[in-house]
Amino acid sequence: MNDQHKTKAQLIEELEQTRKRVAELEQAEIKRKQAEDALEESEQRYRQIIEEANDTVYTTAPDGYFLYVNPPIQKLTGYSRDELIGMHFAELIPQEWRNRVQQFYVQQFKDRVRDTTLEFPILTRTGEEKWIEQKVTLLTEDDHVTGFQSIVRDITDRKEAEEKLRGSEERFRLMFENTGTDNTVISVDGVFLVMNEMGAGRLGGKPEDFVGKSIHNFFSKEACDEYLRRFYDVIESGEGKVYEDCVELPTGNRWFLTNIQPVIEPDDGLMCVQLISQDITERKRAEETLKDSEERFL
Repeated sequence: MNDQHKTKAQLIEELEQTRKRVAELEQAEIKRKQAEDALEESEQRYRQIIEEANDTVYTTAPDGYFLYVNPPIQKLTGYSRDELIGMHFAELIPQEWRNRVQQFYVQQFKDRVRDTTLEFPILTRTGEEKWIEQKVTLLTEDDHVTGFQSIVRDITDRKEAEEKLRGSEERFRLMFENTGTDNTVISVDGVFLVMNEMGAGRLGGKPEDFVGKSIHNFFSKEACDEYLRRFYDVIESGEGKVYEDCVELPTGNRWFLTNIQPVIEPDDGLMCVQLISQDITERKRAEETLKDSEERFL
């Protein structure tokens, strides 16, 4: 009887434990369902953000075929979203760039690099070339690569501006080198910033021998003090000035006519001066000879 009563108690205990376990499972199921609902809601919000983004966003399978593209991609490429789904992303890249870009992303895949950024050109549906900056994130699940997600910006205007700037810089460099004069840019505190071949040759070296160094390394203290005073005067007044000087050089003393102009870089506020110097030694000698002749005849 005692054993029978004990067995019933055990059964009641087991039943109670079972009820608790069922309740726990039901609660866990509720939490799981809530988590799934929250995840689905989060994914919907994320997709909505991507759909409404100004930047082009797309995902590809690990082999590079488009799986998803957001609306801005049509403006960028000229292709509709339906046309792009199932297309390989490399089909948008010019032939001469295609292998280079593909190898870049193959390496990202092999090395499991999470994020990369690359700039390269693409071709639109009409054959127009555009430059893009593409940030790519490797998508993984359980340490397996499931695809790539890319955020793309059209940087064509920036690239064209850079190309124009390079052209301007090259023209300026040629002009700077081929003026037939010594051409130098010096900071207001006396550091050589730019120097052409003629100017460097006059001092007995090449531009790289002087750029980044102070004028105090090459001229006397008295001469440097006078040069710095002139630089400050020109910067302060905002107007160029012309000077005639006899300068001591490795090859001997020479006379120069120097035009000093103020230069203030708007981007960083750097204050410097440009010196355009012309050797007038022969003119000064001719003037001295003429003066001597005039004095003898007087």
